[in-house]
Amino acid sequence: MTEKKLLWISIYATGGFSLMGIIWGIAAGSGIIIFDGLYSLVSLGLSFLSLLTLREINKGESERFPFGRTQFEPMLVVFKSVMIIGMCFYAAFESFSLLFRGGREVEIGIALAYAVISAVGCLSVTLLLGSYSKQINSSLLVAEKYQWMGDSLLSFCVLQAFVFASAVLEPLYPAAIPYVDPVMVIVASIFFLFLPGKSLLAAFKELLFVRADDRVVEPLKAEAEDVAKELEARHVLHVISIGRQLEVEVNFLTDNRTFTVAEMDAIRQRFLSVVSKLSERAWININFTGDTSQL
Repeated sequence: MTEKKLLWISIYATGGFSLMGIIWGIAAGSGIIIFDGLYSLVSLGLSFLSLLTLREINKGESERFPFGRTQFEPMLVVFKSVMIIGMCFYAAFESFSLLFRGGREVEIGIALAYAVISAVGCLSVTLLLGSYSKQINSSLLVAEKYQWMGDSLLSFCVLQAFVFASAVLEPLYPAAIPYVDPVMVIVASIFFLFLPGKSLLAAFKELLFVRADDRVVEPLKAEAEDVAKELEARHVLHVISIGRQLEVEVNFLTDNRTFTVAEMDAIRQRFLSVVSKLSERAWININFTGDTSQL
């Protein structure tokens, strides 16, 4: 299954759960269900942005974007993460206010039915995206997976909370029932504040041109050392990752040696062979110089 098809599946599923959550939440008088629906609604808009971003990335290089458009990918991940964090802050603030106003009455039976359907549906989409994100190198799919993972965890927490409210609180402590819903919104909001953290940090590193992970750098470092040893040269290696593109620059410092085009192409091909195992897209720049200032 292609990346584009998976994003469309996520969009259709998100739209369905969003509509269901908002309508069901209003019917049950549940803020946590409405929060779940609104989270899905925000995710729907972000999923459309993911599709637009994917289309831009696939256009490749142009006169305006001579190095391609892969930088759009981490930019979108940052935007998505900030949007989710902002929504969680707002929801938590509103629920805190509601606690001091006596809570909210909820139709437990209606809420339980929603929680079961939502938990099963969200988990199914999460597993689908998770299985394909391992095969397709796409931070867009990973971000979608984390969105659905959060929704799945939220749905299961809601299910457990409403089961507890129905089985324990309703018969024994009915006065506590109005506080269950706002407390769940606060807990869910705090949880969702941390969920996008990993994707947000990784995207920020890419936008700041931070050195790529050791998993990527080490094979390239080994190849650069081998080439430098063969050429009796010194070298400097620069490796960054931007979205799905790996950018590699190697400067070799040699003394009074000339290279044919064929020799330089052969060395570049060696690096390309290593990079092809690490990333689906790459920009490789191999320089040969006698100028020590280049190291």
